[in-house]
Amino acid sequence: MPTSLHAIVGHGPAGAATGAVRAATRYRFDRPFVLGSTAWSADFTTRPTPPGARLAATVTRWRERPAPG
Repeated sequence: MPTSLHAIVGHGPAGAATGAVRAATRYRFDRPFVLGSTAWSADFTTRPTPPGARLAATVTRWRERPAPG
């Protein structure tokens, strides 16, 4: 969320209660948010699931889920 919207959303009782959280996580919106698996792979000798396999598993799961109702 852009910083300008943080200021708007921060008004009122609900905004006041979450102001510290927004300030603590603003870095996610101010610069690229990069995730890496290097440390995990080194510690647990595993490799992350390739993006294509993750996408295929997600699509398969959604197609196999029961119909609502």
